[in-house]
Amino acid sequence: MANKLNIENFSDEYRFQKVGKLTKEVIDFLKQNSDNDIVNKLHETDILLWDNRIEYTEKHKGNFKTSDDYYQYLEEIPNIIENPDYIGLPPHDDSIQYIKIYDNIVLVAVRVSNKGKMSYRTMYPILEGQLKDYLKKNRAWKYNKNIDKQ
Repeated sequence: MANKLNIENFSDEYRFQKVGKLTKEVIDFLKQNSDNDIVNKLHETDILLWDNRIEYTEKHKGNFKTSDDYYQYLEEIPNIIENPDYIGLPPHDDSIQYIKIYDNIVLVAVRVSNKGKMSYRTMYPILEGQLKDYLKKNRAWKYNKNIDKQ
């Protein structure tokens, strides 16, 4: 299981934290499921969360049932990236969406730069209907990390 995010670790000296890694398995999965141009930019790399993105993410706090839920899922960002239930690619946005089902369905968006570097963008809950719409429109796919490779 991935480590939990601790926002107390940010400081003037430590402006970012590693919250995950874009793996070869996820890249291959996206190539199998999408012809989005973004997949051609992808390579294995760390996913970084910069301190200024926490303030940006705060604007979604009210979308969670409680502020405790918000902070719980904020801590879970590394786990959501490492163990998503679904992975999506929005059609007009250079990002990857990692989606995990808890009591809420939580989406973590990760930006892909022109050079293929990855940085956390935001996190927010989505409704079951939104997830079903993403699947229907072929914008997200069920992800099984433990696919038997025999």
